[in-house]
Amino acid sequence: MSLIYFFKFFLGILLLQVATGLLLYLALKLDLHQTWLLFGGLFLVFNVLAALWFHSLSESFRKQCLAKAQVKFSRERERLQVRAEREKAKASERAQERIQRAQHRSETSSQIKTGMLIGGALSAGAVLLLTQMVTLGLLTLTTVGGAALGYGLRVRQERLGLAPKPLQILEPPPEPERLPPHPRS
Repeated sequence: MSLIYFFKFFLGILLLQVATGLLLYLALKLDLHQTWLLFGGLFLVFNVLAALWFHSLSESFRKQCLAKAQVKFSRERERLQVRAEREKAKASERAQERIQRAQHRSETSSQIKTGMLIGGALSAGAVLLLTQMVTLGLLTLTTVGGAALGYGLRVRQERLGLAPKPLQILEPPPEPERLPPHPRS
């Protein structure tokens, strides 16, 4: 691209020099006292035309360079946006995996603790039955059985996505401030 503009500028400079040389040759051959105004005007016209030509060439070159830079920057912006979206998606996936691992760990530890608690209560109920405290032993065993069943149902509902929604606590609106009664005089 710039080689084309180089030749255009070179051609303009060459034509301006040739025209100036021809005018100078003519000015030296003719009587300068009578034709100085004509030659001055011609020099001025050639210089103005050359300036306009060079200005249009430089504007065209500037616009082309600007268009190239805009295309380059838009490609770069597009590439950066794609990279940012990929990184965002990867970060989201990693965060989701961490959340799932933490949730699994907490579920596992709570299941172990609950199992140990139920096993201990069952053992206590069995010991009470064996030591001739039948009523208290049966009461302990049924309580433990109900707790184990309730816990199992809750875990199953959570896995199937049927867990009940948390309750919303409604608070009464604040009472408006009342002005004290007007003292009567």
